[in-house]
Amino acid sequence: VQVMSMNLPAPEAAQELMTSFQAFDKDRSGLIAEKDLAVVMRTFGEPLTDEEVDLYMQAAEPFKQGDQINYKAFANFLSKA
Repeated sequence: VQVMSMNLPAPEAAQELMTSFQAFDKDRSGLIAEKDLAVVMRTFGEPLTDEEVDLYMQAAEPFKQGDQINYKAFANFLSKA
């Protein structure tokens, strides 16, 4: 429920968000470290509070693969939420 109340990126920002994620995806696997996701969420668009970043990190949980996040699936989720 809290995730749906987040200020999600507008669909037109989806490509910019993907570009930000890709900057951390050195091996082009489609995965980034959880800490890198937090960096992107803190620096993308308008500054977020720690609480907002925590909500994004909770929203990313279903997209975790080990200690990494499938950012393509996560960005897709954000653009449709």
